[in-house]
Amino acid sequence: MTYSEEHRYHRQLGLVDQTAVSSMKISLGGDPQLIMATLTQLACAGVGTGPKGSISICIPQKNKLGNNRHSWVFATSDKLETWDDLTVILKESHNINLNFSSPTKSTHVEFLRGDNFDDDADLYATIWHGQAVLSKSPLKFNTPPNVSPSMLDASLEVALAAATVQRLFAINGVIKENMLSDTWVTLTGRVDGLMPDEAVKEYSSIHGGATATLLPDGSGSLLRFRIPLESTPSELLKGIIHSCKMPEMLSNDWLMEVGPFPLKLNEQGEVISSKLELPRQIDSANLLVLGTGGLGSWATPLFVSGVNLENLNISLVDADSSVDIHNLNRQVLYTIKEVGIPKAPAAAKRLREIFGERPNITAIQNRLEQRHATPAIAVEILGDYGSISLDELVGIEDVIDDEPLNEAIENMDIALACLDNQFARTMLNKCCISNEVPMINGGGEAFSGVVEVLNNGICMTCRYGKDAAYTQEVISCQETGTRPVASIVTTTAWVGAMQAALALLNLAEIKGHREGMSWDCGMIHNRPVGRLPWIEGECSCHI
Repeated sequence: MTYSEEHRYHRQLGLVDQTAVSSMKISLGGDPQLIMATLTQLACAGVGTGPKGSISICIPQKNKLGNNRHSWVFATSDKLETWDDLTVILKESHNINLNFSSPTKSTHVEFLRGDNFDDDADLYATIWHGQAVLSKSPLKFNTPPNVSPSMLDASLEVALAAATVQRLFAINGVIKENMLSDTWVTLTGRVDGLMPDEAVKEYSSIHGGATATLLPDGSGSLLRFRIPLESTPSELLKGIIHSCKMPEMLSNDWLMEVGPFPLKLNEQGEVISSKLELPRQIDSANLLVLGTGGLGSWATPLFVSGVNLENLNISLVDADSSVDIHNLNRQVLYTIKEVGIPKAPAAAKRLREIFGERPNITAIQNRLEQRHATPAIAVEILGDYGSISLDELVGIEDVIDDEPLNEAIENMDIALACLDNQFARTMLNKCCISNEVPMINGGGEAFSGVVEVLNNGICMTCRYGKDAAYTQEVISCQETGTRPVASIVTTTAWVGAMQAALALLNLAEIKGHREGMSWDCGMIHNRPVGRLPWIEGECSCHI
């Protein structure tokens, strides 16, 4: 199976003009942690990979990286000591032209930790204790903000980077006017004298079965065979021409909150420095991550960064049998070396490379289904045999070893739903209700995303209704999904980062933050978490 390197951008071809993305000229200055967090997403999206494109870092290239929280995306710390080391690594891994002098006509972003700034910029990305803001002009504070470290630092840095990269797309005019959810190449054949249902039975191809439609005159059928991505020249997939939106113009007073805590301004337009006090890390956690793709591969390492590694247990659950090349534009736990390897063990291996032997990580290649959320029931006639599950009672034979997943569900104290279908989210939510633990629900496709806490009497049925909660439609980035979707790094990074942040805040029992948020083409909004008005009763009764 052979892929072109450009197939890694396949899932975003309907969202952005990839040629224009590769030709963007971006310069980054200021805080090194935020620069690296942003650089990882620019690289995932393919910015600066074209002959006319570049990414410039306004940091002396011989400077040590030190303890950079995000450099693991490119290489382990023993292979990446200085910023200059990135030049070779990015060229080899992503074909990115990285330099250390600002090109003319580049879009410049200045990253700030607190209120210190030196350079003029097109965008300012500012972070301080538990909060992050993207703005057109430098922020002004009524009093110096608290910049002490917190458990949310890594998550907020990634979320702020996602908002920054999305605005860079908009400012540079590379976002498509109308989205394509997928593109593929089809082999078409004409069959005379056979109706469509007969034609699909008669013909097959080395690429699989066919679909068929009736010819306009009714004399036969048109057969169509979808060519797999690995057999498709990448240039053919760029052949659909559709226009981009006009470059975005931001007013000088434009700003946007990025994190879970609301921003307050006084009458002079100054940011009111909050008295928020967050711990540097939480003492312990038993985390279950359902889905290690776009959301899970961001949320998991960001959550880990806020917990004492000695007391952290992680269960990674994913049924996908392999990492695909087109996952690499957003699923940062994987590289070209993991293509073809099952996701859960590949994610566990990468996390051990990043964080060492602690935390304790278990990879589970399984799919969460009804049987895992069905409690065992006592049956008197069983006598010494004790109890039986409903699946066993009706004679369903389980050929998969469910013990690791059942054990992970029993031991979890928080769960992240990083999934591509509602039914699995609802099954996880059912398990969380039974175990009285919160579920951080996340979802994203194209330039839309949502993150929310389901806890304290709010469940999937409360939020979305019975039919929607139990729908079996698989909204997937895979070709096998019933509705394949376009995907890009900015959406998955922001949703995954906010899932990690909300999980940490819930375990630390911190109050005053939003319980739900949405992402709409990089614009972030509050999204209150509540019940549908016609849903009544306890969640355990209707989920």
